[in-house]
This record gives sequence, C-alpha cells and structure tokens, in this order.
Amino acid sequence: MNEITIEGIVIKNVDYNDADRIVTVLNKDGIFSINAKGVKKITSKNAYSLNIFTRSSFEIFLSKAHHYSLKRGLFKESYFNLSNYEQMAVCSFMEEVTKYLVRDNQDKDVYPILLRTLESIKNGEDPLLAVLSYLDDLMSIEGLNVYSLDYLLEKDDPSFERLEPLFRFLKGKSEKAEFTKKEMVDLAILYGLYLKNHLELNLHSIDLIKII
Repeated sequence: MNEITIEGIVIKNVDYNDADRIVTVLNKDGIFSINAKGVKKITSKNAYSLNIFTRSSFEIFLSKAHHYSLKRGLFKESYFNLSNYEQMAVCSFMEEVTKYLVRDNQDKDVYPILLRTLESIKNGEDPLLAVLSYLDDLMSIEGLNVYSLDYLLEKDDPSFERLEPLFRFLKGKSEKAEFTKKEMVDLAILYGLYLKNHLELNLHSIDLIKII
C-alpha cells in the first residue's frame, strides 16, 4: 500500500459507523474521498483537520484499488468562526450549496472560486456577500445563468429596485456599495427559491440565513 500526501479544502463530511467518516476534499487536482476511521472519537488527533471548509494536509494510504484511507491530517487554516451565529449560518449555506452544485467533472473550475471566496471571508469581506457571489458563480458553471434580476423577481415587485444594485454587483456590472444585511438575506432567499423551482433543491440552511 502506497502513501501519498495531498493538501486541500474539506467540502463534505459523511458519518458512518460509530466513529468513522467519509471526508471529501477539493484541491487544484480534483475531488478526493477519504475514509477517515476513528475520527469521531474524543481522542482523535485528526478531527480538527477534517472540519468543513478547513484547509489541511492529509497523509493517505492509497490501495491498489485507488481507495484513500487517512493516516494523518495536519490542520493548516480555517475560514469561519463557528462560535458566531452569522458565520455559522453562512457556513451551513455554503456547505449546502457546495454539496448540491459541485460535481466531479467541474471540480477544477470550482476550486479557485472556492479558495477565493474563503480567502475573502478571512480578509474581512461580509461572509454572506462572499457566498452569494460564490453561489452565483456555481450556478453559472451549472448552466443556470441568471442574467437579470427578473429571473428571480417580477419587475413590479417593490423589492426589485432595492435589490437591483446588489444583483448588479454580483454580476460585476457595478461597483460595490453599502449593501444592507436585509438586502443580502432577501437575495439569498430568492436564489433558494430559484434552485427549488429549477432543480427541486430545498436548501434548509436558508432558514438559518433568514434570522441573521
């Protein structure tokens, strides 16, 4: 059994058995699914390196069948402060969006967008604004090109004029302004409704976003 080392960002965790987890890692080379045994135990030294949207280095056993098993995880960097409700809610939103919209054949397109988004959050960008931009980019990769706000909202809706500057900023058509939290939350809700109507996706994290 060979050993390799990869570095990447954790984008998904799936628990199985009592103490084990399948960890999905994205990096510039693609997506890797790693079998991480025993990481849910209190005594595990690898648990912290496997938190969602953590950048870590992983020493991995590679079987002849090309299955990956974790030997050791080394934490490098985290991007969200999960003790803060708003950041926790936005992290959940980003996690769910990533889960549904990132596909194996698109991984190399997504990684630089993901890394740029997380770095912008770390550097002080409003987390929800950063993730709205991330969501819009993922939807474009998926072929869900929302070219104008009237894809999401009727032009005679009272909210249209209020949300138009934020939408145009996400599309790179206007300069950044002082957007309110309500404007960002309302646009996140509209994107959630669009995904529900077009892909039958029900983003449960929207309920967390609503009470930011």
